[in-house]
Amino acid sequence: MSGHCPFRIALRIAQTYAAMLVLVGCSATEGPLVVRNHSGTTVADAGVGDSGSPLPRPAVDVSWQVQLSGNFDSSVDVSLYYIDLDSVTAVAREALTAARRHVACYLSAGTFEPWRNDAQSFPASVIGNAVAGYPKEQWLDIRSNAVTSLMSARLDQYKLSGCNSVAVANVTTMEDTGFGVTSTNQTDYLIWLSAEIHRRGLLAGLATGEDRLAAMAPLFDWAYAQGCWVGSRCSDYSPFVTATKAVLAVEFGDAVSAPTICSGVAGSGINLLIKPNDLTASRIVCLP
Repeated sequence: MSGHCPFRIALRIAQTYAAMLVLVGCSATEGPLVVRNHSGTTVADAGVGDSGSPLPRPAVDVSWQVQLSGNFDSSVDVSLYYIDLDSVTAVAREALTAARRHVACYLSAGTFEPWRNDAQSFPASVIGNAVAGYPKEQWLDIRSNAVTSLMSARLDQYKLSGCNSVAVANVTTMEDTGFGVTSTNQTDYLIWLSAEIHRRGLLAGLATGEDRLAAMAPLFDWAYAQGCWVGSRCSDYSPFVTATKAVLAVEFGDAVSAPTICSGVAGSGINLLIKPNDLTASRIVCLP
């Protein structure tokens, strides 16, 4: 799948800092708004990640792909791939690395996914309510040392597996997790995740926490969004746009709906793909 106290959050962030994607087709669609087979604009910004990592941040107009399910296609000519590490073979990952792709790896940091290799390591006490719309997943008690220890181990594995970025997903106040998790707990957890990702020399992508984007923008190197353009919520990502950080966004649709969906995207700072609902390989690019 895919903060409520500004002063406290800003103070906490300041204290923390002080302390330490098959192509759809081969031809352009009609009209100026949509192109296909979009490839290599700028690989990355001239600067580095917010952590001082030697890895540069993805450029605002970076060519990219997101594929989180289906038979993986590593042949798409883009600079950045957003993938589910467990759904991609070692051979495919090596192909991405050999082609000098930036590999961004999905991390569901707030939910229990029983199909993960480490699922049996999560104690029952940290597994909560089912996630609405995703009944196979359950919320985690992110306050638990067991959860942070297991997430730390995952980050180590991501580093070893060739990830360049980690996209943090599913840390939200929008549902009842089954625990007494507060907004402050969630903010603290996101701060910790950003620091741990950066400590490993990786970039941190924010694919969650829509209610605290302004507070998190200084801590994360890029953002991922779903449904914000059609839902008129992409303005929430203005802290990333203003900071010249990439906002990689997905809308669900097809070639028929693409011209309407892409209308107005150019010049917005939102780097938008149109994808099928299951986030398989096919893609349509809205010109950024």
